Amino acid sequence: MRPSSTSTFRAVLATAQAVSAKASGSGLDAFEESVADVSEQLAMLIYPGFLAGVGEGRVADVHRYVRAMERRLDHLPGNPSRDLEMMDRAHRLENEYERLADLLPSSPELIDVAWMLQELRVSLFAQTIGTRGKVSEKRVERALAGLLS
Repeated sequence: MRPSSTSTFRAVLATAQAVSAKASGSGLDAFEESVADVSEQLAMLIYPGFLAGVGEGRVADVHRYVRAMERRLDHLPGNPSRDLEMMDRAHRLENEYERLADLLPSSPELIDVAWMLQELRVSLFAQTIGTRGKVSEKRVERALAGLLS
């Protein structure tokens, strides 16, 4: 692993630890559904051996996704109904992805859509962090439809 990748990897772990601490802290008890969603997303991205799973080229992206989770938790008390609306929008597309993933063999296109869904979450919950390329619900819908062709 390159030195810059090592520092990014450490930053991912530090930010993930901060997100986990915030999610389990007492200040967000009233927002159980949103906090559970963040915890599930974090567990999906950060697991033993995740660096090998995502590849060195995606570590900076994962760091962005975890930073977006942290920003989401920070802003959650200010507008919990907006958070739930954004979460429902993300879940709708994620559920369709999971349905297709169960039907289709693994492919680079399927993996690309999974990354698009993470980018969409950044766009929905922490837009100021920025995404890797253009992403929208319509783009994800088109990518999902393209998996069937």
